[in-house]
Amino acid sequence: MAIYSGTQTIGTVASQLDGASVHWSHVYVRNNESTKTLYIGNSNVTIGNGLLVEGNTTVEFDLPPNQHLFMVSSLGDHTVSWLKIEVA
Repeated sequence: MAIYSGTQTIGTVASQLDGASVHWSHVYVRNNESTKTLYIGNSNVTIGNGLLVEGNTTVEFDLPPNQHLFMVSSLGDHTVSWLKIEVA
């Protein structure tokens, strides 16, 4: 089992969260901003179709092998932290 973590700066164009894993993964995503809204989805995520994550909130997902999460912000220069735990 591998554990990865990081912080990314997200803007108004969809950005991929880390790389895909060949294993199932449990992923935590934290919106580190109190005044900016984060949206999560697939590669086509927008502020109109993504899963809304309010400021200072953490959400979690189970990702199948070789799948990706993408994020976009309501405003640029948005700090997001994540933790991914691969489940063999």
